[in-house]
Amino acid sequence: MKHIKLPIVSLLSLLTFSVGYINAQNKEIPLFTEFRTAEEDENEEWNCKITNEKELGCYMLQLVSSKEKTAYNSQWVCVQVLDKPTRQLVQKIELNTSGRGDSFDIEDYNFDGHDDFSLLGGCGTLDNFYSYYFLFDTETKTFIESGFEGTNLVFDGSSKTITSRNRSRAGASVASQTYKLVDNQMILIEQQCLEAMRDEATGNVLFNEDNEIVFEEVDCHTHYLDMQLQSVGLTTNFKLRMAVYDENIAGGFVFYKGQAERIPIHYDREEVVEDRSGEGRPNTRQLFYNEIYQGEVNGVYVLTIQGAVCYDVRYIRGKDGRTFDLKLISQ
Repeated sequence: MKHIKLPIVSLLSLLTFSVGYINAQNKEIPLFTEFRTAEEDENEEWNCKITNEKELGCYMLQLVSSKEKTAYNSQWVCVQVLDKPTRQLVQKIELNTSGRGDSFDIEDYNFDGHDDFSLLGGCGTLDNFYSYYFLFDTETKTFIESGFEGTNLVFDGSSKTITSRNRSRAGASVASQTYKLVDNQMILIEQQCLEAMRDEATGNVLFNEDNEIVFEEVDCHTHYLDMQLQSVGLTTNFKLRMAVYDENIAGGFVFYKGQAERIPIHYDREEVVEDRSGEGRPNTRQLFYNEIYQGEVNGVYVLTIQGAVCYDVRYIRGKDGRTFDLKLISQ
């Protein structure tokens, strides 16, 4: 198995909250106008005060919160979205949760060319954090809560992907997931799960010379499709495992026998081979997955499936277009 080393970190549990919206049909005077004073900040106690203000394009964002002296976190009340030139209210976003701080972060979180904003929900050890993300809706000209979930989210504008990394069991387990966005929904395309290696005699976690945990890659969970395959008709046939993560069928991996690394596969398109909708049965479909090696498409896997049952698999090699038939050993 491939050994991977990562620093020890702890899992930060996610909180849940609900967000409601009151959209002003016409611009109006903001409901909250008083800013938190320096004395209130020092005493760590205030009620429905503006605790932060930040520009975002033609808007001004204001976070309104309250805090009791004995409370660890402040209670977020709402975000007021103001028209920057007139300082009039154009949207009020109702919040129903406590927050770790009062800072806004501005970034294009859904890669549509428009800036969005986020609020820091909480921080754990070693800068482990989670945030709440609000996306700008170009049709309504308002901000909507994204529903994005995960810890330590990283937004990659070049690949248009979101990566989350979760840690548990005092850092002995690490799981990372990579998502693409489809209609602003996070769809899983890659994942990796690591477990700390342990001494066979004592069961103790193994550390390297830098006092970092030594990891090995393991299965994350039960996959939607999980097959053992073998090539046919070659002088020397090869074997591999293919897995598709979940019912969204957006991603998975292949793992060739004798190789050290799993190779990601990304859903590209599908074709209906046999329409069985009139029979109340799933259609027979061909799914096309791009094999991604070193960031480039290296070949294409073609799966013929009905429901969650796979009947046929072929691999088309990218460099010369040669097709390899793959026999199902088990699934």
